[in-house]
Amino acid sequence: MYGKNIYEYGIRASLEEREYHWRRVINHYTAVVVLPPYGRRHVVPDSTFTKQLAEAALKTLSRSDFAVQPDWLYCRHVEPYFDMRESEVLHFIRRRSDEPNFVMTKLKHLYSNIPPGLFDKTYQCNEQLMARLCKEAVATSSWINDHEMECTTCQLGAVTAFFAGEGGLTRWQQYRVTSTHAPAPTGAAWPYGPAEPWYRRAVAAAGELTVHAPVMPVRRMRNTDASPPPVSESNQNYNCRKLILRLFLCTCRIIRIFVIHMQTVKKSHFIRLLRLSLVYWKSSILFFFIIQ
Repeated sequence: MYGKNIYEYGIRASLEEREYHWRRVINHYTAVVVLPPYGRRHVVPDSTFTKQLAEAALKTLSRSDFAVQPDWLYCRHVEPYFDMRESEVLHFIRRRSDEPNFVMTKLKHLYSNIPPGLFDKTYQCNEQLMARLCKEAVATSSWINDHEMECTTCQLGAVTAFFAGEGGLTRWQQYRVTSTHAPAPTGAAWPYGPAEPWYRRAVAAAGELTVHAPVMPVRRMRNTDASPPPVSESNQNYNCRKLILRLFLCTCRIIRIFVIHMQTVKKSHFIRLLRLSLVYWKSSILFFFIIQ
């Protein structure tokens, strides 16, 4: 049976033949397994996050740029401290290389009036994912360090070469050219690794060269979520003058009605209408200053 792979929020799609296996479970449930024609064998390395592995990974990751899957739990503080996930992951790799008795989970916290330091904060780590990330970093250390920054044979302009692994690590090489072409994009723009469309297309067509041009989804190009700019002083003055003009025109209409019906309206009614107009003035001005 054929299945559809959808990329980039429905902009691209590809068809492939898959195997569907299902079996009845208990009484009212059915388990379904879908197998693509590739990736039938999966190699799982040793998932021990050792001190030696952390030292080797720290040596190569601290010398180059990299990105990690932002949705996966590598090591994370309960209360966020770092602005970037890569800085947080690198911090825990450094801690593992320095601390022989580093624990993967620290969720107990003693209450104190003094805020806890960085090494006293609670955190949680996924040891298997951290070990796979570090092994991918060590395996690609020679590739990331052995390349030329200037490309003399790049006829289409600057090029960015990517590496992405199943551990969520993304590394890249930038080949720059001295021409009028646009500079090479940074690899941090596509940090999702195995979830990226170009990664999935390359896995689905193993042994072939896949050229993938990223496309910005339409809904990401919209600016409806952007907050409006702050109101300047000139706009505030304009709104104030506009409100005063409306109040003046409304008062003129009320006075015109009074003049027309002065002979038929009683004096008490005239005074009541005049008071209502004054209340309208005060409430309108008060409302204007409240919304400002």
